[in-house]
Order: sequence, then C-alpha cells, then structure tokens
Amino acid sequence: MMGGQGTVMSGLVLAIAMTAACMTQAALPAINVLGGVRWPVLTAVAIHYALRHRAGFAAAAAVTAGIVLDTLSEAPFGLSPIVLGGVAGLTRVARRWAHTESWTARAVVGAAGVLAATLATGLWLARAGLITLNGGAVLWRAVGAGILGALCVPVVGMLIGRLDGSEWEGRRTADGFGI
Repeated sequence: MMGGQGTVMSGLVLAIAMTAACMTQAALPAINVLGGVRWPVLTAVAIHYALRHRAGFAAAAAVTAGIVLDTLSEAPFGLSPIVLGGVAGLTRVARRWAHTESWTARAVVGAAGVLAATLATGLWLARAGLITLNGGAVLWRAVGAGILGALCVPVVGMLIGRLDGSEWEGRRTADGFGI
C-alpha cells in the first residue's frame, strides 16, 4: 500500500491523464467506417486504472472519465459513470487471469471493456427511448468501438505507466512487447 506521497503523486498523474485524455478525445475525429465511433481515450484511462491500480484509483478514474464523457456527449448526466464503474469492476476481475503487462492482454481487455460499455450505453439509451436501435448498425458500432479500444488501452496504459513509473520495467518478454 502506498504512503501519503505516493497517493498524492498517483492522484496528480490521474488528473494529468484525465486532462490529456479529455483534450485528445475531444480533438480526435469519429471513425465513420467503424459506425461513427469516437476514439475511447477516456474509457481507456478508466480501464488502465482498473488493470494496474488500487480499487480506489480505479473507481476515481471510472467516475471521472464517465462525468467527462457525459459532458462531451448528449447522454443523460450520470449514465457514463455507472457504465464505466461496471466496466472497471469487470476489468478488476479480469486482471486476476490477464497478464496485465502484456500488450495483447491489454488489447483484449480494452476491446471487451469498450465493446461492453458501448453496448450497455446503447441499450440503456434505447430503453429510455432516446435512440432507436438498428441491430446491424449497433453491432457494427460496438465492434468498431472494440477495435478502437484494443488500440487505445495498450497505448494509453503505456503513456500513463511512463508518467507514474509503472510501465512494465523489467517485465517484458523476449520480444520486447510482452506478447
């Protein structure tokens, strides 16, 4: 368990990561060929913290990312923190069997987490009557989100890991990528 100084530094890194993720996600364009999904940079931060940090930081990252996502979208305020909290909880369970230093494992967990968040949000919005579901379009959008999640989570994790000093030092396999 970290002492006070480590907790303060981890909190500062989380604040810096959220700020950078918010600006990056707002600036990156939607990918039309993947159903119009946006790069899930904020969700990737939440998944990284669920994979690599204590439960308190994972919860803080999920709630903060969710609040920021709700301000960047037309979703009802409060939906994304709930969805990302669930994804973070499932990710913390998955980290028991996932080799979290592996880029491949991070990509798989990222794809599953972002896909789940996209489906849960879409289903909730449809149930509330705020969107109309078109089966094929929803599925394609969820798959697209999963692809972008597989790309974002390892990269975001590497960047945050370099900020907080947890970036797989001495834990890489022979190929240098943890695969």
